[in-house]
Amino acid sequence: MTKLFAKFSIFQSEESRKSDILKALRDNKEVLEQYKFVECKGTEKSRIGFAQTPFNGGEYVSEINGNLLLRIATQGKSPNKHEINAVHKLRQHTWCEENKEEVVPSKIDKLLKEDAEQYVLSTTFPQEPKEHYVVFRPDGLVLVNGSGKAAEDVLALIRKALGSLPVFPFYPEEADVNVMLKQRALDKIKDRFDLGDEAEITDVSGTIHKVKGDLYDASEVTELLKEEKAVVSKVGVTYDTVIDTVLTEDLVFEKVKFDKGLTEDCEDLGAGIIIQLNETNKMVDETLKLLETKKEEV
Repeated sequence: MTKLFAKFSIFQSEESRKSDILKALRDNKEVLEQYKFVECKGTEKSRIGFAQTPFNGGEYVSEINGNLLLRIATQGKSPNKHEINAVHKLRQHTWCEENKEEVVPSKIDKLLKEDAEQYVLSTTFPQEPKEHYVVFRPDGLVLVNGSGKAAEDVLALIRKALGSLPVFPFYPEEADVNVMLKQRALDKIKDRFDLGDEAEITDVSGTIHKVKGDLYDASEVTELLKEEKAVVSKVGVTYDTVIDTVLTEDLVFEKVKFDKGLTEDCEDLGAGIIIQLNETNKMVDETLKLLETKKEEV
């Protein structure tokens, strides 16, 4: 069963434009098709494009309980550097023989190197396409597969297709995510999350400690967090026994794993994606509600 996310980041639609964004996605399905995914060809290093969602009708935008779901595919090539060097040396040798010279001038050698790279790239078979889901929620939050540049590249494609996409990385105002993570690591928060098996803690000297193993039995965590200024940047959790993940200080959900029993009775991929989406939204809501609570306490 395909996973909805392996890692995802949270973005926020501009408040005054969130309804416009949803409308634009619903009304421009034909426009998205103009940017549909096609595999790498020739000397292309990578490709990105919209792919049909796994629901009946083969549309590029599907609506699930008010959420708009998009599926984007990416593909790249990884040319062999040793092969490039070998072809480059062959080009150098051929040029020297044809021009009766012992050394290739630097400007010409640069062209020979570029020619070698393009040749190897054109003969390199592309990697298996990767799929990325994007969820536009009715409350304006946007869940994007990946983090950093990978997530931004996915949003850039949507922005290019629509002409505008006013969304930005989400971060709660005034709420301290690190404080929440610290209390989570110390098991001081009692809710639908259980502690997982990893954490990342920076002590007062700036040393990063990567703790592995059952956090309930990890005395190292308690010892490190005796220091008031120690910072928890990551903590592993399990949400409601069905989703394992690692929550970071940037509110990125890493290493997402859905319990197999969650979708084992699903007859098709679409049904499984719907169930995973419902549980993911609950997990995000529980996390953000906790941050809102902490903000009120401050």
